[in-house]
Formats: sequence, C-alpha cells, structure tokens
Amino acid sequence: MESIRNDASSDAVAELWAMFRKHLAARTREINEEVAHYPRPIARCDVQLSKLLEERFRVFQQMNRAVEMGPMPPANVDAHWLQRLSDYLANLESCSDDDIETSLRARLLNAMAQVRG
Repeated sequence: MESIRNDASSDAVAELWAMFRKHLAARTREINEEVAHYPRPIARCDVQLSKLLEERFRVFQQMNRAVEMGPMPPANVDAHWLQRLSDYLANLESCSDDDIETSLRARLLNAMAQVRG
C-alpha cells in the first residue's frame, strides 16, 4: 500500500489544488470576456480568434474535470484521490502561454510527491 503523509505536505496539496481550480475559473472568465469583446466583424479565418476559442475550450474542459474531482478530502489524505489527481494532471493539455497554470501544476506535482513520501 502507498505511504501517505498527513501533515503540512498534504495541506500544501489541498491549498495548491484550490489555487489551481481558482486559476482555471479566472482564466475561463478572462477568455470569455475577451471573446465577448472581440472586435467585429469576426472573420472565419481569424487566426487569433481561432486560437482564443481553442484555449477557451481547453480551459473549459480542464475546469469541468477539476469540478468533477472536487476539493481535496478534508480528513486524511486518500491515496485513491491523490491517484485521481495525478491522472488528471498527467492528462492535462498544457498551455505554454499560461505561466501561472504551468507553475501551479509543477508546484502541485511536487507537493504530491512529498505527501507520498
């Protein structure tokens, strides 16, 4: 059975996971706002708009999966939940344009490694 530490490391995972989810929600709002105020007329071949719409779809999918995962269980750290989180992070389509997301993801993976001992 996997060794799980319930200490400051698990608190760090919970805090970083909450920060990651808040960041995704903020990015969703930012992108929706940008799309809503995109200059008219919108050309179908507009590369910038296409990239923006693709990013909105990517963040929307990530946010939906993060919402399904929910917050980290408040009691003892659950190895099953950590594995689900690990799988979620491993399957994320990364965005090279979002330094905050990249940083939070790396910090979260590091904190999870510490929890697992």
